[in-house]
Amino acid sequence: MGRPPPARGREGIRIRASHTVVFDGACRVCRRFVEALRRWDVDRSLEIVPSQGSGVKDRFPWIPPEAFDASIQVVAADGTTWSGAAALERLLHVLPQGRRFRWIFRIPFARRLAERAYHSFARNRHRMGCAGERGDSGGRRGPEGAGMPDA
Repeated sequence: MGRPPPARGREGIRIRASHTVVFDGACRVCRRFVEALRRWDVDRSLEIVPSQGSGVKDRFPWIPPEAFDASIQVVAADGTTWSGAAALERLLHVLPQGRRFRWIFRIPFARRLAERAYHSFARNRHRMGCAGERGDSGGRRGPEGAGMPDA
């Protein structure tokens, strides 16, 4: 997936994305999710990259390699990092259309429930049609594209 061109502010000045979204590029559901993010990102405030992309792990050395496979990562320009449901909540604050849904996280226990639901999905997503590029549903795809057995 290519990097979108830098956004231009009102004055036509190029601005960098304020957040980077790192997702599992071998997961079909994850790819559909980032397609929706791109549509919602009318201000081009997100840089969206697959975790299998060249140099991603070197660019974010503070994120453990297994975290990239475990959940979506959202990294602010200052290095602040959110993962899982917290990353989704952060995206609701970054994206203009997210305003409609932010209230959900103000409900008591919503964060805890969202995190449990997110991790349940993330653990089982390879059984729900998130197979690798070759369509094999039996394993995850590593950075080199080699199949890795589910844990």
